[in-house]
Amino acid sequence: MPLSEITVKAPATSANLGSGFDVFGLALQRPSDKVTMVLTTAGVKIQISGFSAETISAVPEKNTAGVVANLMLQEFSLKTGLSITIEKGIWPGKGLGSSAASAAAVAYGLNHMFNLDLTNEQLVKFAAKGEVASAGYEHADNVSAAVCGDFVIIKSYNPIEIICLKAPTNMECCVSFPHINTPTNKTEQARLIVPRTVPLEKLVYNVGQAAAMASGFATGNIELIGKSMHDSIVEPARAFLIPGYLKVKTR
Repeated sequence: MPLSEITVKAPATSANLGSGFDVFGLALQRPSDKVTMVLTTAGVKIQISGFSAETISAVPEKNTAGVVANLMLQEFSLKTGLSITIEKGIWPGKGLGSSAASAAAVAYGLNHMFNLDLTNEQLVKFAAKGEVASAGYEHADNVSAAVCGDFVIIKSYNPIEIICLKAPTNMECCVSFPHINTPTNKTEQARLIVPRTVPLEKLVYNVGQAAAMASGFATGNIELIGKSMHDSIVEPARAFLIPGYLKVKTR
């Protein structure tokens, strides 16, 4: 018999670390979302509270959690309805994987409720589809970190292949963001700015930085992780979107 109710705590995440655009993701200890799912007779209904809840659609087809719920209910022929209550502890639109947390929580929760025995890669595949409701396209870096925890590398998108590495236990992260209004399709707009062609020397530089960061996590070398937090392609192109970003980075 499936569980009739489950509550999942989903962490904030940071993606695109250094030169790891669409590839690197890191789960943070805080903040987090709390998502409660209760089986009902029919349909998917969503209630949202917490940070900027009024800015998030409760329409299942326009909510990352609702998209994942509908998809999994259909995929596994689960003849039930679902009531989803989302308590937002992660501020939306600030680059902390707010939409990913909701999507990952539903995928993870339904897997446990119905004993689906899904792998992390399968969970990420479902959760990534939920990101379309928020970002306009599927991307797995944030949801992978939310599902797996610690540090993740997206080795491949088709098929989804994930490498999970433990973050050093004594590593601390400082996360800052400006209090500015961001458009609802922030991620989609920011993606349009990414260069489509790059000089070879910048590609070589980025590969070196990415390899060094992965090595830092693999060996627990916090200093190497910090020194590898550089990108010569995506970050410079999008820096103007965040007022004062370059000044903060130099400090």
